[in-house]
Amino acid sequence: MKTLKIFASVALSLFIASSASAAHLSDEVIYATKNKKESTIQHFAGAYQYVSTDGSFSAGTGPDYAYQLNPKATTNAVKQAELNTAFDAAAGSGKYAELVGYDVLDFYSTGSYPAATENTDFFTSDVFSTGYVNTTSLGLTFEGIMLKSGNTTFVALFDDAVSELYFKSFIKQGISHIALFNTANISAVPVPAALWLFAPALLGLVGLRRKQSTIK
Repeated sequence: MKTLKIFASVALSLFIASSASAAHLSDEVIYATKNKKESTIQHFAGAYQYVSTDGSFSAGTGPDYAYQLNPKATTNAVKQAELNTAFDAAAGSGKYAELVGYDVLDFYSTGSYPAATENTDFFTSDVFSTGYVNTTSLGLTFEGIMLKSGNTTFVALFDDAVSELYFKSFIKQGISHIALFNTANISAVPVPAALWLFAPALLGLVGLRRKQSTIK
């Protein structure tokens, strides 16, 4: 039995190591320390394999930026305040230019697996099994998504906010929490400036044609 436990421990370590390698983690920054433990944030390349705007999980459909957080020195469930702390530390390191001045202004979580019990306007109860979120019916977009799996947290950011997203687990344990953040109202399609200039002329032309018809 002892041999089996040792084998299982080694296998798990190898799996986590290979997963981290496949994810191309880089630029590790420590954002908190406690009892000789460290909470870290790293750049996560290849995130399109886990978060996709169209469900194909192919290059070009993923987020503009992605990160892996390992909150070993802090609370296991990363929330808004901790996310801002991690982002601020990363921005201050000089390795994360995209996070300079970036703030998480709102944060909507599902609560824990297996069913979404919090912010049910944002999430369907089966969100964990469907791997899909859509905020169009709320008239909202969002810039970021957070996926917690085991003791590891994955965060993805989009330069252009989105209203629907497909996702899947980035490590074997599966996803236990999901959160969306930095929401905003869906913008109305702007009317081109040239149309406002053209409209009076068009109305004038219509009026002229009516006048000519009356004279005839």
